[in-house]
Amino acid sequence: MRLVPLLLLLGALVASLTAPLAAQPAGGETESPSAKLERWDSEASRIQAAIEEGGLTAARIDSMRATLEAHRAAVPDLVSAAESELAPVRQQLEALGPAPEDPREESAEIRAERERLRSRIADIEARLKLLNQADARAAALLSQLADVRRDLFTRELMTRGPSPLEPGVVARALSSLRTVAAGIVGETAGRVGESRMDLPFALRVALPLLLVAAALVLVVQVRVALIDRLVRPVGPEMSEGRRTLAGLGATLVRVLVPMLALALVIAAARISGFVGEEGRSLVRGLAWTALVVIGAYALGGAFYAPHAPGLRLSRLPETGAIAAHRWLMALAAVVGLDRVLVVEGEELGLAIAALSLLNAGLMVLGAVAVWGYVGHLTAPPPESAHARAADEEDEEEEARHDEGGEVAVAPVIIGTLRFIARAVALVAPFLALAGYYAASRYLFYPVVFSGAVIGVCVLLFHAVQDTVDRLVAPARGEEDTAPSRIRLIPVFVGFLLICAAVPVLALVWGADTTDLSEAWRAFSQGFKVGEVTISPLDFFSFLLVFAIGYVLTRILQGVLRRSVLPVTRLDAGGRAAISAGVFYVGVFLAALVAISATGLDLSNLAIVA
Repeated sequence: MRLVPLLLLLGALVASLTAPLAAQPAGGETESPSAKLERWDSEASRIQAAIEEGGLTAARIDSMRATLEAHRAAVPDLVSAAESELAPVRQQLEALGPAPEDPREESAEIRAERERLRSRIADIEARLKLLNQADARAAALLSQLADVRRDLFTRELMTRGPSPLEPGVVARALSSLRTVAAGIVGETAGRVGESRMDLPFALRVALPLLLVAAALVLVVQVRVALIDRLVRPVGPEMSEGRRTLAGLGATLVRVLVPMLALALVIAAARISGFVGEEGRSLVRGLAWTALVVIGAYALGGAFYAPHAPGLRLSRLPETGAIAAHRWLMALAAVVGLDRVLVVEGEELGLAIAALSLLNAGLMVLGAVAVWGYVGHLTAPPPESAHARAADEEDEEEEARHDEGGEVAVAPVIIGTLRFIARAVALVAPFLALAGYYAASRYLFYPVVFSGAVIGVCVLLFHAVQDTVDRLVAPARGEEDTAPSRIRLIPVFVGFLLICAAVPVLALVWGADTTDLSEAWRAFSQGFKVGEVTISPLDFFSFLLVFAIGYVLTRILQGVLRRSVLPVTRLDAGGRAAISAGVFYVGVFLAALVAISATGLDLSNLAIVA
């Protein structure tokens, strides 16, 4: 417990040293709708000219798409504001009544007011038309940019660069690496020389060293001590609730303590002032590597729990769990090093020969790690506590059903994922060695990141399932009295995880926020059934209103059944009939109100009634 004040002190120090200054909101007047339309038209014309000129890069295309998407995102609010402005003006015009055939029968003031209102209505309606036209133009330009981006991406994939196996490539790669390394070392040496005569020089050296030493203490001693304190008491006699808390605490320690150590190291680099622009690029890459390794260490430790069988979610034995965790850590290290050496190296100006050589080497190492890791994939994760409490007769019945030809889904899915991963592990290094730099990277790393996303979802799902099963599992020999709706919690969590994973996987495979915004707009606009447009928002509104009506109906039915009907002279059959009738009428009315809340015309449902 004496470590807690030290951790809090170090955390406060890092927060005070690394917290960026909050950006102040820029002042200025709000841009008028007319000015926005003019600016949008100018930007759209410039984008159209750039498309016709050709030669666009991926970064410029993404910037243009983001601009157009921002325009489209602002259109609904402007349309809503214009319609809100138009409604009262029309009401005022209607309040004046119809214009007489002879203008002399109406006073000059009324005629002037009528003309002013008509002119205002015409201006607002013109603005609405211009907004719709701007939205349509932005949509057309987005479609053109998507086609250009697709063609550019295809050309990048099919472009063959220098192969690491070609003569002279290694020499050119080493020369480029030496040049970049010399630039970083020279930049750092120059910054050190400039500050050597400064008074705080000693402090700028001593404080970073102190922070680095504190980071090492956190990782080497504090982390091990905290995990050992949480894991050591775990045993068969520990309650399920305390076992769950111990597993959660160990996972948090695996995440938070290394993250705090990483923050200390970054703070040390920032305080020293010796790191220049190129050095900061390298530090960013190293920080990314550390984050990837920390994530793999924490999640892998939670799922495989090497040396802690009582907290293990995986079915693997001790040796298999340790091996799988090591392969996972090796793959995470390869992914992190790719960010440092290849991604940041490209930013630092490494030659294509060096990038191709580094990419091929890391690709081979990553393929070996993938091959070793997928060999330990098993299905399904651990049996739930409820399943472990099943008796032998239930197991024999399940075995008879399995012999009847039913196919288990989990082994098929795991087998398919294992086949895909091994195929990618064979093809991607071959492409990298052949010189297809972009194609190899697009094939290998999205598959690895997709596996990480799926793995996180599987871990969270089975953590929730294991927690629910441990908390509601009956003791041996007792009857299971847990409500079935509690056991549906993992199913609901699984559905939410799938919904959250879909956009993340889309980003992994090359989509950007503009693509997601377009997809969400198309999804939220819904589909038409005759003259009615049904959107997901309408669907959820229907469910919410219907659920409220259903609950109220149940409450009314319960009041009638317990308090009103028992004091009447009706027999049991009559009371049951009235209760059922109230239920059916309440559900019917709840459905009608819910349908009306979605904006559907109830007259179209007359034939159903």
